[in-house]
Amino acid sequence: MQRSQVTLLIEEFLNHVINLEDRPFSKPKEISEKMWTAFMEMVPAELDSLLRSGHELVLLIDDNMYLHSMRHEYFKMARKFSAGFCEIFMESDVSEALRRNKTRSVEHVPEETIIKMAAKLEPPDRHKFSWEDHILVAHACSQFEIEPVVQLIEKSIADPVQRLSESDEEEKATSRYECSVSTLHQIDLILRKCVTDLMVTSRNRQLPANELKELGKKASKVKEKIIQEFKRNNQEFLAAISEFNIQDAAKDSQSNLSKFMYELFHSELS
Repeated sequence: MQRSQVTLLIEEFLNHVINLEDRPFSKPKEISEKMWTAFMEMVPAELDSLLRSGHELVLLIDDNMYLHSMRHEYFKMARKFSAGFCEIFMESDVSEALRRNKTRSVEHVPEETIIKMAAKLEPPDRHKFSWEDHILVAHACSQFEIEPVVQLIEKSIADPVQRLSESDEEEKATSRYECSVSTLHQIDLILRKCVTDLMVTSRNRQLPANELKELGKKASKVKEKIIQEFKRNNQEFLAAISEFNIQDAAKDSQSNLSKFMYELFHSELS
């Protein structure tokens, strides 16, 4: 939810900046006060006058963005406003990330989270996704130099993203990919809730600890099996959910997708 708020806020901000509206940039109603305050603290008071005098604006988005779909949101934004777009991939192996995590001066990230995220990481791939063309790979164990970063930014400004026609096959392929990622995300959220509800109900029934443990293992295996069926493009599975409204389906326990996944989960479990 926070990530989607950030995306919305940045899009509204870019719209204001590019149109150089006379009225001050105001808080979109969907944005929390906390996020708005944090964002505006980073915006120079003289920004509009700097832009009118010909200065370039470089917006740095610092986030894990471990999935292609997360990064593609910002590419689409760049295309909408004909802005430059580039990525800096901070590459690190898991052992180095775990080592550095232990030395953090702020709260440590749970090691399990780092390991899981590393497994899910989808590195930039310009061969598979041509929109990930302007990339700089910075290796964690190498000396970091700022000059290549500046050159990458200058190159992306000089080569802004062009609007694509609706018939562009690459865009269609990306849209299909995004739909697949969104559906998988909703399925994963619903199945997580199925597992949680099952364990809470079983605990309330005072199921013995050893039986709870075995049930938890079985439920996790069922969840993973269903997800793998989707990833393998099981046609029977895909046909069953093809007419469902996927957007935010996990938030509504009465949505068609939620009901279908709940029945499928318990059917596989029994």
